[in-house]
Amino acid sequence: SDDLSIAINSVRGRAHEAVISYAFWVLRNSEPNPPERAVLTVQAPEVGALLELHLDEQIEPSPAIRAVFGSHLARLRWLDVNWFDRLKSRLLPSTEASDALRRATFEANVRWNQAGSVPFSALQQGYRLEVDELVASESNDRRNRFFERLGEHLVAWAWIGEISPNSA
Repeated sequence: SDDLSIAINSVRGRAHEAVISYAFWVLRNSEPNPPERAVLTVQAPEVGALLELHLDEQIEPSPAIRAVFGSHLARLRWLDVNWFDRLKSRLLPSTEASDALRRATFEANVRWNQAGSVPFSALQQGYRLEVDELVASESNDRRNRFFERLGEHLVAWAWIGEISPNSA
């Protein structure tokens, strides 16, 4: 099974989902039209701090929990762009040691979000690494379904003009 399935069937995974849902509750119950949407740093900094704590690989080494982050990547960015931009490299780490965590985050994002829900520039490295992996990986049903969805994303990015259909 995939990392997100593991997460949503675990106490820790459901707890992370609840924390993100709480952030949306805070937003819904905040003043209408705040000057800036900064739920994770202004309206509910405790949520941003807790999520940031769980981006520490020493505290939370589970790819399943990273899949929760990935499935909510667009929502997290929508809640607080500055928080997202500041932690982008921790959400999608690029070190070889963190490969499983990046892959879990990125794969859940591609599976559960539309292309365009997070700017291409924020995900470009992830797309590049996954396309490289496509060439080198063994075939199995789960990865094949992911690569199919990855292809849909890349076509959508080309359609909206973020990437050239002929780019390598």
